[in-house]
Order: sequence, then structure tokens, then C-alpha cells
Amino acid sequence: MGGRGSRDTNWVSASEIGSYEYCARAYWLEQVQHTERPAATGSRLADGTGHHRAHGRRVAWQRRLVRAAVVLVCAAILVLVVHATRHWRRTTHPIPEFSL
Repeated sequence: MGGRGSRDTNWVSASEIGSYEYCARAYWLEQVQHTERPAATGSRLADGTGHHRAHGRRVAWQRRLVRAAVVLVCAAILVLVVHATRHWRRTTHPIPEFSL
């Protein structure tokens, strides 16, 4: 095994993890396909940044929708359990009627 300065293929650096987290496709193109990044012009870079931000907003919105769906399903299950419990109590233990 080499020292700190040598490149061991079993290790992934923190900057590589950050690069992968930022854009897995770009990481794959650079590390696996060994392609070089083209020199981005200002407008292309701005477009790419805008697309990444829009995608991030869509992902965040989707996560909120999933959370809302889970809450609604849990609420529906709770309503069904309460309704079934009340119905079961009425049918198995009727309230006696008293007449005077």
C-alpha cells in the first residue's frame, strides 16, 4: 500500500464523493468513460445550473407530495379503525333501553 500521495483504486476521495453527489452522470463520464469536460460558455453554464436547480425543486416537491400521501393514508387508516371500532361496539354491545 502506498502513502497518502499515491493513488489507490480502492479508495474514493472526498472530492470524488462530492462530485458524484453533485452530478452522478458527470462523475461517471469523467471517471468511468474518461471523457473531458468541454469548456462551458457562460450561457451553457448558466443553463446547466438552471436545469440542476429546477430538477432540485422538482425532487423537493416530489418528496413533499410523498410525505403528504403518507400522512393522508395514515389518516384514512385511523378513520377506518375508529369507524370499525364504533360499529363493532354498537353491534356486539347494544345499549339497553329503559322505559319508565
